[in-house]
Amino acid sequence: MADVITVTAGSAGQAGSTAAELITYMSARLLEVAELNTILDQFGDKHPLPANSSKTIRFTREEKLSVSATPTQLTEGVPPDASALTINQFEAITEQYGALVRLSDLAELTARHNLVERTIYVLGLQAAETYDQLIYNVLNAGTTVYRPNNKSSDTALVGSDVVTAVDLVEVEATLNGNGARPFESGYYAFVTSPQPYAALLKTRISRPLRSFAHRRKSGVVKLANCMVSA
Repeated sequence: MADVITVTAGSAGQAGSTAAELITYMSARLLEVAELNTILDQFGDKHPLPANSSKTIRFTREEKLSVSATPTQLTEGVPPDASALTINQFEAITEQYGALVRLSDLAELTARHNLVERTIYVLGLQAAETYDQLIYNVLNAGTTVYRPNNKSSDTALVGSDVVTAVDLVEVEATLNGNGARPFESGYYAFVTSPQPYAALLKTRISRPLRSFAHRRKSGVVKLANCMVSA
C-alpha cells in the first residue's frame, strides 16, 4: 500500500486532506478605514438659523464709500455734498443631506463585531466628508479666481500649471490690494489637495523667498505669509 501523507490541501471529504477541519478565524480587531482631513469649515463663519424661520437667512453689508484720487478740500462754512450709501444683501439657503443604512436585528445579533457602533462611525465620516465637499463646491463656483501661469479658465490648465511660492506672493499682494483681512494669526489661509501641496513644497524658489517658508506643524506650512494646509 502506498504511503499517504494527510495534508491541508484538497477539499472536505477527500482522502488525505484535513480541509474539513480547517476554519477561518475571525479576528476581534476591526481594521480602521482611511479618514480624509476635512478642514474647510474652520475658515468660515457659522450662523444658526432659528426654528420656524424658513430655510433662508439673509445678511446685509454696508459698502465702503469711494475714495477720490484727488480729494476735494473743504471750504470753511460750506458743507460738502452728501454721499449715497450702498447696502447689499446676501442670502444663504439651508439644505438637508443624509445617508441611510438599514440593519436587520438578526444581522446585529449574529455579526462578529458591533455593527451598530461601527455603522454610526462610518456614517459620521461620510457626513464630515460630504460637508467638506459642499463647502468646496461653493468656493469652486466663485468668480474671484487666480490661476497659475495666467490661464483664463480651468479647462485651459495643464499638468505643468502648478501653484508655486511665487503664486502665493502674487495672491497675497492681490488680497492686500483688495483690503482682504488675514485671520487673527496674521496669515491668509491657502488650502489645497495633497498633490499640489507636495508640488508646492518641492518647488525651487529663490534664496530671498526661502526665508518665508518654515514648518509650523504637521501638514501646515507657513509660506509667503500664508498658512498652507493640505
